[in-house]
Amino acid sequence: MVSLPGIGNFNYSKNMRIEDLLMRKRASEIEKFMQWEKHSNYLNHSNVRAEKEKEWSSNKFLKQSQMAYAEQNKEQNDKNLEERRRKLLHLLECDAENEKNLLEVYTERSKGKSAMLIRSTALKQARDLEKAKIAEKLLAEHFRKNNPDLRELARVAGQNHLVDGWREQLNERSELKQSETMNEIVNEEIESETKKRDEKQAELLELQRLQAKEKHLEHLRQQLDELNSREKEANKLVEKEKALIKQLAQIDRLEKERRKIEEKCQRELYGRALLHQHQTALRKRSEFIQSELKADLNWLNQLAEQENLDYENAMEKKRTERDNVLAMQELIECELKKEKIKELELSELQAYEASRIWAKREEEWRNETVARQKLLQEVSLVYVNRDKWID
Repeated sequence: MVSLPGIGNFNYSKNMRIEDLLMRKRASEIEKFMQWEKHSNYLNHSNVRAEKEKEWSSNKFLKQSQMAYAEQNKEQNDKNLEERRRKLLHLLECDAENEKNLLEVYTERSKGKSAMLIRSTALKQARDLEKAKIAEKLLAEHFRKNNPDLRELARVAGQNHLVDGWREQLNERSELKQSETMNEIVNEEIESETKKRDEKQAELLELQRLQAKEKHLEHLRQQLDELNSREKEANKLVEKEKALIKQLAQIDRLEKERRKIEEKCQRELYGRALLHQHQTALRKRSEFIQSELKADLNWLNQLAEQENLDYENAMEKKRTERDNVLAMQELIECELKKEKIKELELSELQAYEASRIWAKREEEWRNETVARQKLLQEVSLVYVNRDKWID
C-alpha cells in the first residue's frame, strides 16, 4: 500500500510561509515609505523654517515691524500732539493777557505821573508869584517909610491908587486870562501827549497782537504742513501695505500652486509605487497559484499512473474514479490557462484597477483553492477507503 501525503496541511503551511513573506515584504515597503515621508516632511519643514528665518531677519521685515509699531502708537502720538498744542495755546493766551495788563498798568502810572508833574509845576509857579508879590509889597512899604521922596510918591500914588487899582485889576484879569490860557494850552499839550502816548501804546499793542497772530498763523501753517506730510506718508504707507498684501497674496498663490504640483507629483509617484506593488503582488500570487495548480496536476498524474497499475483489479470502479481524476485534471489545466492569461493582463492595469482586481481575485483564488482542496480531499478519501476495502 502507498500512503498519500497530507496535501491540505502541506498547502496550508506553504500558504502560510508565502503570506508571511508577503506580509514581511509589505511591512518593509511600508516602513521604507514611512521613512521617505518622514525625511520629506523634515526637508519641507526645514525649507519653510529657513525661508521664514530669512524673511524675519531681513530689513524688509524690520521696516514692516517698525511701521506696524508706528501705526499702533499713531493714535497716542496724535493725542499727545493735541495736548501739547492745547497747552501751548493756553500759555500764549496767558502771556498775551499778562502783557495787556502790564501795559494798562504802565499807561495808568504814566498818566498819573504826568498829571502830578504838571500839577506840582503849576503850584510852584503860583507860590513863586505869591512870594514875588509879598516881596514887592514889603520893599515898597520899606521905601515908603524911610524915603521922603517915596512918601511923596506914595501920596501921588495914593491919588493914583484908584487908577492903579483898576489897572491892577485889569492886569490881574489879563494875567488870569493868560494863566487860564496857559493852563488850557498845558492841558491840551498834556492831552495831546497822552493821546499820542496812548496811540503809540495802541500801535505797539496792535503790532504785538499782529506779530503774535502772525506767529500763531505760522505755527498753524507749520502744523498744517506737518499734517499734510504725515498724511502723504500715511498714504504712501497704505499704498506700500496694499502692494505688500498683493505680493503676499501672489506668494501664497504661488505657494499653493507649488504645493499642488508637489502633491500631484507625490500622488503620481505613490500611484506608480502602488501600481508596481499591486502588479508585483498579483504576479507573485498568480505564480503561487500556478505552482499550486502544477503540484495538484502532478499529484493527479501520480494518481492516474497508480490507476493504470491497479486497473485490472477493479475495472468498473476504477473507470469512474479515473473519469473523476481526468475531469479534475481538465479543470485544473483550465484554471492554469486562466491564470496565465490574467498574468499577461497585469501590465495593462492602473493603480485603482490593480487594487480592485487584487481584492476580487484574492476572493476568487480563496474560493477556488477551498473548492479544489475539497475535491482533492474527496479523491484522496476515495482512494484511502478503497485501499482499506482491498485490505
